[in-house]
Amino acid sequence: MLNILVPTPGSKLYAQLTKENRILMETELDFLKNNVAYNSSFNLCYYKPKNMTSTQVEDGFIELLKTLSGFYQIIRRSLSSSFTLTIFLLYMNWEFRREYITLKRRKRLRKKNIE
Repeated sequence: MLNILVPTPGSKLYAQLTKENRILMETELDFLKNNVAYNSSFNLCYYKPKNMTSTQVEDGFIELLKTLSGFYQIIRRSLSSSFTLTIFLLYMNWEFRREYITLKRRKRLRKKNIE
């Protein structure tokens, strides 16, 4: 599993980033936004990074997913000596790819709405 660093409300990181005025959540409820398969949005940057924008972090994350969800990578990660395990891993890796495609579409739609 991959995710962008999440400053969870109540954590030391959240307190530090709040003190530094680097939290991008309007309320702690923003943390509970749902995405494809998780209760918290693993693909959103909820803070202001020091050396890049939050959009660059999110775009870089999607590019990483693209690299890891290629067909070759899916097959390579799924092969096992057990047929049942191979089928299970293929399914899980395919779901990973579907998440990437969904995030890529959302990014494209957001970009269209901005323009």
